[in-house]
Amino acid sequence: MDTSTAIYEAPRSAFVLNFIGRANSFAATVTGEEPEGVRLRTASGLTVLSAHPDGPREGELVIGIRPERVALLADGGAGRPNVYAAEPLTTVFHGAFVEHHLRLRETGDLAVCQAAAPLGGAPAGAPPGGVIHVHFPPEAVLRVSR
Repeated sequence: MDTSTAIYEAPRSAFVLNFIGRANSFAATVTGEEPEGVRLRTASGLTVLSAHPDGPREGELVIGIRPERVALLADGGAGRPNVYAAEPLTTVFHGAFVEHHLRLRETGDLAVCQAAAPLGGAPAGAPPGGVIHVHFPPEAVLRVSR
């Protein structure tokens, strides 16, 4: 039996992906394999690169990314894979971390968690109604069976 950390880092099914911790998850289909990883397309047309070593490499599946693995970019992310424009909806301060709720045009709502800024500094993000860019690091994009 795997440890809880191993299950969290490399779940094998959509049920486990969302049962052990939180995840942003999307139905997707593998469209090809490249030296950089597995290329996927969500049902809504979002193209995603997954370089995670585990998970299915063909057919229909679910991709997931943990809220703490999504990066908010101030620079727009030029030249990086998996960068998408998102609309900020809300930001909630939880003490040790800040949770941002965003909306991706292609997939809907997305949760992003960041460590809180030290000594009361403002959390990263954008005001509601603006635009912010999010990045899914390819090595953090999980692929699991439906």
